[in-house]
Amino acid sequence: MTNPGGPVLDYSFLRIADIRDLRTVAPRSGYREKPPENIETTDRYGTVLVVDNPLLKEWVPPPAGRLLVTQGLKLSNNELSSLPGVTHIILREVLERSWLLRWIDLSFNNLQDIPEAISSYSRLNTLYLHANRISHASQVKILTNPDLHSLTLHGNPCENGRHYKKVVLAHCAALRRLDFSTVTKHDRELATIFAQRMAAAASSKSKEHALQRAEAGEEDQVVTARLCYAGGPHASVGYALSVAIAQGKERELQYGELRV
Repeated sequence: MTNPGGPVLDYSFLRIADIRDLRTVAPRSGYREKPPENIETTDRYGTVLVVDNPLLKEWVPPPAGRLLVTQGLKLSNNELSSLPGVTHIILREVLERSWLLRWIDLSFNNLQDIPEAISSYSRLNTLYLHANRISHASQVKILTNPDLHSLTLHGNPCENGRHYKKVVLAHCAALRRLDFSTVTKHDRELATIFAQRMAAAASSKSKEHALQRAEAGEEDQVVTARLCYAGGPHASVGYALSVAIAQGKERELQYGELRV
């Protein structure tokens, strides 16, 4: 990908297993912020030591007189299993304006979950997560980035789930491309119908579960449960029943697994 703001910062194929490694590993190409002069490390006895940062000698500053704002980050073909909360801090150290990130490549890693840290980059429009170990397509619900137009998830276990494509599109309304294929109008229509059916099924099952709990002795839910059935979805329900319904929906709305 050609980045309009500056060259992509490329950390691919560097055997990075922890995002903190970016503090001491030089990128293959692109321009990172100036590394700190000193870093903390530990000796074989566990004692914390402050030493010179070896990366400082390898650091290549951007060309003089040019303002290059990197908006693309490549972390593909590494050994990352997660992106912890400290990711934001690390990226601020590496990128001059990390909040301007628009493109991130995390393909060919060991990610088991979609990193929640990614959702905070509001300008992100391209995210590559293919060839990881993500099991549930419903995890895309954390990707609330309003401008996310291109996403890849193929090569993950979730790709084999029933209704995989519909699940992803139901949660990501702005997507224009999924797994390098254009999202068509027909795809959108099918995803909308699917989401409506799943929501209706989840609501019905959660109400039934709440009634069963009420009849088992939770008297404070008996009246509110009956009101829910008598008054429809907008009827007033008690706090305990609301919690039960919410929990039921959370379980049932694992779209990739629910079969109807």
